[in-house]
Amino acid sequence: MWEISNKGQIINLLYSLSLGGIFCLCYDFLRAFRYCFRSKTLFYFFSDLLFFALSGVVTFLLLLALTYGEIRGYVILGILLGFVLFRIIFSKITLWLFIKLWSFILKLLSFVSKLNAALCRKIISGINFIKTYFSKVYKKLLKKGHTVLYNREKCEKKGEKANVG
Repeated sequence: MWEISNKGQIINLLYSLSLGGIFCLCYDFLRAFRYCFRSKTLFYFFSDLLFFALSGVVTFLLLLALTYGEIRGYVILGILLGFVLFRIIFSKITLWLFIKLWSFILKLLSFVSKLNAALCRKIISGINFIKTYFSKVYKKLLKKGHTVLYNREKCEKKGEKANVG
């Protein structure tokens, strides 16, 4: 069996503390998303389940990398302690920043949506203008006596010869 040094344990503890802080940062990002979008409780359940699963996988990978797959209590406690410390010290600030970020993203999407709607209205009005212009031109051509293929019966009633291709 191999020996674990105190230096290695302290480094592993610091890694686990920082991972706990990263987990809390990600959870604050998720909390801000929930706050801005006012989602349903079913979304809360599935987002928490996804967060729990991803954090479990990342914790497992950390345990593989640091302790070669051995479960060490100080690593698990370090993750929990890092999460709690980050939550107590920095969570209010990061939550506020993430709420501002999501609000900015929502405003930007709203602006782009309004811009897109205005552009679509302009395109539709241009298409309508072209349609009315060509319908007026088409009506003028028909009024001048030009015959069209589907007017064959009218031409025959008038005694004219219909132009058939």
